[in-house]
Amino acid sequence: MSRRISFLIILLALALLLLFSLRIHTGTPIEKLVITEDDFSALCAERTEDKELQASIYFDEQELLYESSSGCYYYSLIDGSSSAYTPSVRIKSPDGSPRIAFVKNTDPSLPLISDDMISKNGSVRLLLYDNTRYCIRSLKCTLLPILSIQCESPFSETYGSMSMTLFDNGKDSTRRRFLSDGKIRIRGGITSIYPKVPLRMTLLYTSTGNHPRKNPASLLGMPKNSDWVLYPAYNDATKVRNVFTQNLWALSCGTDNLHGIPTGVEYRYLEVFVNGKYNGLYALGYTPDEAMVCLDQGDTSGGLFKKVIDTRDDSFVFQNDPEERVYGYRLIHETRNGRDAGEEYYEQKWSVLLSYYQYLAEHAGDSEALLNAMDLDNAMDYFLFVGLIQGDDSIYKNFYLAIYGDDRHALYCPWDLDATWGNEYCEYAHNLYIQDSHTPWYSFFMEYSYLNQLLVNKDTDVLDQMLRKYKDLRSGAWSDDAVDAMLADYERKIFSSGAYLREMKRWPDGDYMSSSPVDPDQYDLSAFRSYVRERLHETDNAYARLAALEGESIYVQRTAAYRDFDRSDIIMEINDPNVLRDPDLLALIDHINSTWKTASKTQKAIDPERIDEKTRYVVFLRDKGETFYLEDFGGKDSSVVFDDDGSMLLLRQEGDRDYFTFYGLDEDEETYAYTLYLQQDQELCACYDRSDMFYEPVIVSVIYDGYGEKMNLLKDYSPVFSDDTTEALPE
Repeated sequence: MSRRISFLIILLALALLLLFSLRIHTGTPIEKLVITEDDFSALCAERTEDKELQASIYFDEQELLYESSSGCYYYSLIDGSSSAYTPSVRIKSPDGSPRIAFVKNTDPSLPLISDDMISKNGSVRLLLYDNTRYCIRSLKCTLLPILSIQCESPFSETYGSMSMTLFDNGKDSTRRRFLSDGKIRIRGGITSIYPKVPLRMTLLYTSTGNHPRKNPASLLGMPKNSDWVLYPAYNDATKVRNVFTQNLWALSCGTDNLHGIPTGVEYRYLEVFVNGKYNGLYALGYTPDEAMVCLDQGDTSGGLFKKVIDTRDDSFVFQNDPEERVYGYRLIHETRNGRDAGEEYYEQKWSVLLSYYQYLAEHAGDSEALLNAMDLDNAMDYFLFVGLIQGDDSIYKNFYLAIYGDDRHALYCPWDLDATWGNEYCEYAHNLYIQDSHTPWYSFFMEYSYLNQLLVNKDTDVLDQMLRKYKDLRSGAWSDDAVDAMLADYERKIFSSGAYLREMKRWPDGDYMSSSPVDPDQYDLSAFRSYVRERLHETDNAYARLAALEGESIYVQRTAAYRDFDRSDIIMEINDPNVLRDPDLLALIDHINSTWKTASKTQKAIDPERIDEKTRYVVFLRDKGETFYLEDFGGKDSSVVFDDDGSMLLLRQEGDRDYFTFYGLDEDEETYAYTLYLQQDQELCACYDRSDMFYEPVIVSVIYDGYGEKMNLLKDYSPVFSDDTTEALPE
């Protein structure tokens, strides 16, 4: 009998607990808490304002974040929730039992929370009151997750302690609220100089014995990790380039390799508060590490390396820093329990990189050996991807290279993709980037890889395979519809959430787009979506031209990158007369001649026989049907060359030294840099930049409609090993 009574008591207690829980979390429907402007005025007239009146406010399961400096509560609408726009409301307060009301000063028939109000960064007046006091606050709504960070202020480049709370409003989220301690610091290169800094967080917990341990977690549906980055997009007017492009790789090519190893990171948008103050729109993501690319922690038979500096000639020179021992590269690693790795460990790791490049250099002409040393799918993907996105900044740097053991094969992992889709670094631009530097038809084929060496060798079917792969990608993840759907989703997150307008207010000196001429509060991605769509179609055209040139020499194949090549003027700068012995260059000249429609079958656009040791410049003006074979300007002080009738033909002006300094040039070195201009219809057209910092035996520039492009004439990739690196190479 007593057992039965005990069982009934337990059931009753559980029922009461459930009832109490439901009572706590149910709250009052928000519609019942809406008052009119007249009601608001009457309530305030009967009470005394108390700005210190406090309350924690809950919408359904979510405690709203409160920004004390603005007196504003922030509400993150749960994606797909039937009550997202009409949540139940409850409050908790240390000041007795205040009540809450929401003031509706618009059309009574309209909902309190609407898409229009959210996208325009509107707010709702919120009234806290009791029998004698009242306090006016406001409510803002977002469609994004919210991250709140409490930390030492201001941020620095060394780690400081922090605690974080993340509210995940995702439709399929199984954990709405995540809390963790950790550490945080400023990260990044150029972007770290901006007022809104990129950040790196490491999640930690305190173990038995009061030891800090990493606290890996899956955040916003991304893979489990303890190290996270917050990307600010301060220098990108669209706020989307890096996130969209990085996610595009992860979605389309991220595991397209022999063993299905992840080679792409992901990002998710959110809004960030630091010490209770709004800090803007960010993207939460992570960086490639050994675990992501399936390298065992501490394993010295493989390695993960980041290319951090543009060393396009790849002179492998040792430095003193064990983690950046080879100039231009950084070792990405983590030893067990954070112990000191030791000199032998670093030597073994760097030996992985050196032996990999040594093998490739020794077998450059052996296509079968090259194929055995690369993951062909990954290499082709990276070649196609970098060309599609106009990733100039991702050819010679800004990628990770994962190298695996004795089989020497390696995987590319792209990184830092903000300088894409027309965006380009410029020393004198606002925030150092020109948002629309390129046209959608600007194309190139990446030569900085041993995949390109296979194309040079021409003894494999790699080009056929690559063209088929591109066709497959365009019918799938890179199709117009698939790509536009991704951008439409980002448009909703960034603009429909109101975050873009809040970002502009918080960081007014960042890069932003122009608003709609009809509505100054209306921004969207329509212009960028059009650019991307046109870029996809122009890439189709470039590869169609390349397919038509299959079997031709490597330089002739590269002319497919230039939409108007057959209509362009040509300038050649010859710095080494021996280049005219190169059959690939002669094939390019023959191709230029074949594109010139002339009545005379004997007249050539460029005649190699007229180029002697004194010829420095060859200028072919297609429409005029004239070709000039010119000697040099006569020295650095001479800057103009005239044609036969005395009018200016070429102009050479001192180039932008800051640009070349950016590539690591010592400002005190006497390096000569200049820009060459062609006179066209009384206008000067910039044809190319030239510096003796880089050895270029020949330069070919394609000029059309006032726009000059320097052709890519790098061919055989030959890394150079300094004496100390040679000694470190395995026998």
